[in-house]
Amino acid sequence: MRRQRRRQRITDELLEYFDAELFFAEPPGDDPESIIRGLGASLVAAGIVDDRYVEGALERERMSSTAFSETLAMPHAMGLSAARTAIALALCPTPVAWGDARVSVVALIAFSPEGRARFQPLFDQFVDVFASRREVGELVRAGGDFASFIGELAQLIERR
Repeated sequence: MRRQRRRQRITDELLEYFDAELFFAEPPGDDPESIIRGLGASLVAAGIVDDRYVEGALERERMSSTAFSETLAMPHAMGLSAARTAIALALCPTPVAWGDARVSVVALIAFSPEGRARFQPLFDQFVDVFASRREVGELVRAGGDFASFIGELAQLIERR
């Protein structure tokens, strides 16, 4: 029962930042710029950021790659101008070249001033999961739809 309640708390927390409209089982492009633009368009459509935020994320990516590990890219703008902290995420069943890495997951993070500090503990757990190539493989295989992705991610975080 305790484990089930803990997993539900993790799921509820994930759902504060992830949304089905911001989830892509396949990347919305085939290179960093087109993927950032596609993920950014979903954040703009949801009213979370404006086009300037997306351009800021592209500008940041041009400065240096946001491939955080060999499996995860986390593009973001430098400012904290989002209406709320949210993540638009794309799974890449075929890894995508991203700087010097090949990534299986791209998470465009939109930070709001109030949401960043609250998001930090979940962010740390998220990064831990994505440090494991095996766990990322599990996520990509299981995450064909939003509910499956969230369920698998919650399970992987709960195991930590």
